[in-house]
Amino acid sequence: MFLFTLVSFCGNVQAVVTASTEGNFMAVDHPHGGGEDRIGQLMAKIKKAASFFSETILGMASTEGDLRLGGVFVLMNEHGDEIDSWTEGELSPEDTERFYGNAFNKCKGMYEAGVVCSGIIASPDPAEVHAPIYDGGHKLENGWYLAFSGFRAVLDRTYCILVANMAGLLKMPGLVYNTIMVKSPDEALVRGLIHSAIATTMSREMGMALNDADEENTD
Repeated sequence: MFLFTLVSFCGNVQAVVTASTEGNFMAVDHPHGGGEDRIGQLMAKIKKAASFFSETILGMASTEGDLRLGGVFVLMNEHGDEIDSWTEGELSPEDTERFYGNAFNKCKGMYEAGVVCSGIIASPDPAEVHAPIYDGGHKLENGWYLAFSGFRAVLDRTYCILVANMAGLLKMPGLVYNTIMVKSPDEALVRGLIHSAIATTMSREMGMALNDADEENTD
């Protein structure tokens, strides 16, 4: 059962999502030590949110001439240490390594530069730098950094924002969210993509719920 509440705030959309999902993750894992309950609970929320929006974002990412199959998330703490990394979708080992490197560089770059989104420090010509940084990562309200790599930069950032919001680590609207949006490239486009992704996911899940109800009624 999925419950969506969409609330409009001056053109912004907040998605409050209560969901029960099971996700399959092809781990790139670099597990954190200690196994603290708080970190484990936050990781579970983040991965559930990533799995929840995965189908929608994949559908938005692929075109006839550019097939996208997935990507890699990296989560880093406020001290610049990686907490975890994992894949969404189906990737070759080569693509997994490449996307992991991109997402890691986004998080590390944000930490080292002290910025709220990687778009601020995105490399103008990645071919000229050793470790390119792209748009598609942002800071969370608890001080951590979340980045995704695998799609176009605007979709990478859209995916991260949706996941962070659902996990309760980035409020839409909110101070950190608004700062990220204002300082990042393509603000209007990302806002539109967020609206579209929420609406598409809501429609899909409502359709699945109705189909399940119909099947129960015909049993």
